[in-house]
Amino acid sequence: MKMHSRILAVVFGLLSTTLAHAITLYGVPPYEIYNNALYYSYCPLTMNSGYSCDTSDFTQFIDHSTSDYAVPFHFVNPTSTTTPDIGNNTDQDTAPDDLLVFYVLVDAATTGSNLVVSVFAKSNDTSVFPGVPIYAADVVSDRSSANPTLCSDSQGQCTGKNTDSKYFGVKATAGNFVRIGIRMYDLCAYANSAAGGSVTADGCSGASATAPSSTSTIVSQTLYVEIGEATAVGSALASKGSGSQSQTLKIVFQYGGPATSCSDLGNLYAPRDGAIALKSGVISPSSVNSAAAPVKNLLAVANLGTAVYSADSTYESNSIVERTGYGNDQWVTGFSNTTDGSDNEYTVAVAALDASGMVGDLTTCQVQGVQTSKVFGIVSKGNCFIATGAFREESNPSLSLLRMFRDEVLLQSSWGKLFVRSYYKFSPPAALWLVEHPWLRFPVFLFLAIVQAVAWIALHTALLLTLLLVGMGLIVFGWIQRPSEREIQ
Repeated sequence: MKMHSRILAVVFGLLSTTLAHAITLYGVPPYEIYNNALYYSYCPLTMNSGYSCDTSDFTQFIDHSTSDYAVPFHFVNPTSTTTPDIGNNTDQDTAPDDLLVFYVLVDAATTGSNLVVSVFAKSNDTSVFPGVPIYAADVVSDRSSANPTLCSDSQGQCTGKNTDSKYFGVKATAGNFVRIGIRMYDLCAYANSAAGGSVTADGCSGASATAPSSTSTIVSQTLYVEIGEATAVGSALASKGSGSQSQTLKIVFQYGGPATSCSDLGNLYAPRDGAIALKSGVISPSSVNSAAAPVKNLLAVANLGTAVYSADSTYESNSIVERTGYGNDQWVTGFSNTTDGSDNEYTVAVAALDASGMVGDLTTCQVQGVQTSKVFGIVSKGNCFIATGAFREESNPSLSLLRMFRDEVLLQSSWGKLFVRSYYKFSPPAALWLVEHPWLRFPVFLFLAIVQAVAWIALHTALLLTLLLVGMGLIVFGWIQRPSEREIQ
């Protein structure tokens, strides 16, 4: 019994030690971590006024929407030696810096004094993990889209300053996010100099950072982010493994963006009420290479008429610009229905959006004549599902005739009521299928024309009988009044 108690005590002791300083890593929105990696897109040249790279190697551009994020997706140059202008987030289209930013969430249950987060790098020497200089950092309560504050003595958040005025730690507090910004330039230079030139960190060539040379290559660096208690105020963690918990984060640089293909444009979408549902089985995105950023989202744009804006400098001018997940039945909203009084035919384009922010070619998967319809809205108003799907208008006079036939003829008999109940049960899926296959509307319309004729006759029996009697009377009267053969002679 005592042995069991000792074992349990050891186990709980180990667990408490492990969980005492738990941390979780996040990207800075819109960047997210996938497979323990942050992905960035590299451009070796100056960008134009949009966010495309001025090179013939690839034509994709980066999704640079500033409406939702203070720091949108942008190109990053790991080889840059330019001082990052971290206070200006509007110039990254023409002068991208190489600041790499991520969040470290410190668990709220974390205890201890002098809590510090430090970062270490992987190198060509498996026994050496150089410390990574921290360029900017701060502690915040939420994961907003913004850059951290430049490290300095007056800033007060960075710690572990060495003789070269580099900082190697950030003070941490339980329940908050530590936002850290590093540069590949600093990482490579320090890793090489700290070991007397004998060690090269991953993603580096000696003291210089490297970048991918083609769309088939990537450059990556593995970081080890640790939290622990510093041995003294103002110091950082001494080495990899000196903290109480470590998380691995890979930084990946790619050259180029994803591709998008569509196997059947006719089945790219299913219309909905003011929206369309994209069918994932039709859309086939692919990353620029197997080690590059995964495709996790789609960018969909739409415009009334026969064209969309597909260039990097104009795509945000489309009437609908929406990012969706990649999977079955991803909805794109904002359409005006055909049942609102006009045809409202849209052109829709869809492209892959990878984790680095790169967008595939918006000219590849385009479809014209896209219409949405208020089929679902008919349930509570008239219940003429299939007819509404064919006529595309709830207020069409033909529908009024059919509803009158239902109310004044069918619902007046037991067999008619049975028919109406069956129709209510089975026709909504048929109506939706009809809206999704607009080429069948015309034959259904012709069939409904016959049904309308029958309905009109059923609703106007008295009038028809009167007309029939009048007609027969006219025929009889004409026969009586016709001249006899003798009179003709």
